[in-house]
Amino acid sequence: MDENGIDLAIGYAGPVAASDGRAGGGASQARRINEFSAEIVRKHPGRFGMFASLPMLDPEASLQEIAYAADELGADGFGVSTSYGNAWLGDTRFTPVLEELNRRGSILYVHPVDSGCATHGYESGTITGPWLEWPTNTARTILSLMVNHVIRDLPDIRFVFCHAGGVMPMVVNRIAGFTGWPVIGPERLKEIIPDGIGSQFARLYFDMAQALAPETFQILQELVPTSHLMFGTDWDNFPMSHSVERLEALHLDPESYEAVAGGNARLLFGRHSLAAMPVPPHEQDRQDVV
Repeated sequence: MDENGIDLAIGYAGPVAASDGRAGGGASQARRINEFSAEIVRKHPGRFGMFASLPMLDPEASLQEIAYAADELGADGFGVSTSYGNAWLGDTRFTPVLEELNRRGSILYVHPVDSGCATHGYESGTITGPWLEWPTNTARTILSLMVNHVIRDLPDIRFVFCHAGGVMPMVVNRIAGFTGWPVIGPERLKEIIPDGIGSQFARLYFDMAQALAPETFQILQELVPTSHLMFGTDWDNFPMSHSVERLEALHLDPESYEAVAGGNARLLFGRHSLAAMPVPPHEQDRQDVV
């Protein structure tokens, strides 16, 4: 962080995992992860915030962990996976957890994982889920939240999706265009997503880790307010310098750079004066400002 001019980071220690490595572990594991994260925050005051992990397949335990992490550990939000087994986040089994997060006005950070789908023939020791399945799984869970009316009915959850929402930005207007297809039609699409897929998508926030290619950034800017785009690193899978360099290579105007690099995160995570914000090369001597 020091080497890349990052003053403060909101960290996610990872999902509660089942024995096969997929998301779906239990309450005791969630508690250990969250107390580990809280200890890091305590040991490094002013440098870290935390997303608390939840045992989503156990709704009652998740409700208890929400209260403990928020009220005792001071979590900045909660981290969940795109799916648990074959259940995407819009599944009704998660409704009590999402309702409590909505009641609290929580930030919910969503990171992709392998789903319960069958293994695909192109995968090998090198080509694994993060190449294609994870971006697709992010889109699947966003659509699940939309068609099950979670985003509409629970508007006080601030969803933050990793990697610019995966492939979802590329298909939003495709789905919106289904109104011209007789099999669906405007009435049926309005029934499925009453306030429109574009309107719902524009309410989401996005972590831009591994998604700072110019074309990706341009598409997102056309779909959501720039105020909903935030710098991210995906460390330690990627070096922090990777994201810092890609953000700088976009050559944004100073106002947009400031917003994406940290200003938007400061607004979202209101209790922090700083948030995951790289310093532009021409301001490397002004770390106290950012």
